[in-house]
Amino acid sequence: HVYASPILIKYLRTQAHVGPDSVVVSPDSGSVKMAHSFADKLNCGFAVVAKRRVDASTVESSHLVGDIKGRNCIITDDMTSTAGTLCAAADLLKREGARKIYAVVSHSLLNEKGMEKLNNSPIEELVTTNTVPQTVQGPKLKVLCTAPMFAEAIKRIHHSESISCLFQDDSMTDNLL
Repeated sequence: HVYASPILIKYLRTQAHVGPDSVVVSPDSGSVKMAHSFADKLNCGFAVVAKRRVDASTVESSHLVGDIKGRNCIITDDMTSTAGTLCAAADLLKREGARKIYAVVSHSLLNEKGMEKLNNSPIEELVTTNTVPQTVQGPKLKVLCTAPMFAEAIKRIHHSESISCLFQDDSMTDNLL
């Protein structure tokens, strides 16, 4: 298994999106484990949004657990296509007093409708990887290259070396990315 988190975390650190007042936010119960891992690695606070799916394309965020008022928030999820979950969570965070809101997803499958939602949302930037082709572009979308991570993983597999260290030790991946 190869994870995008080292690439995303390094970007968040180097672009000053993360500071002592930052909070990593899970936009739903399915992303809690991932968000908690990001919060630990970034040494940030942690919060969770409870959501309810109204229909196939509509999501409603209803409750927030955690302190985000006046803080920068980083919403984490594995993928997005319509941006419904991300934007609903961002709207709730903004109403609750978040200062700036960023989102990171491993895989972005955004379509035109999703890009429109993103551009009209309080999300400052959506950071993703190039693990899938991007069919739409926009000013809020930042795509990071995964090639160095895959190259190192392939090299390690070929030489019968561990790849798990790529995801355990940040200093290891800092040299790669």
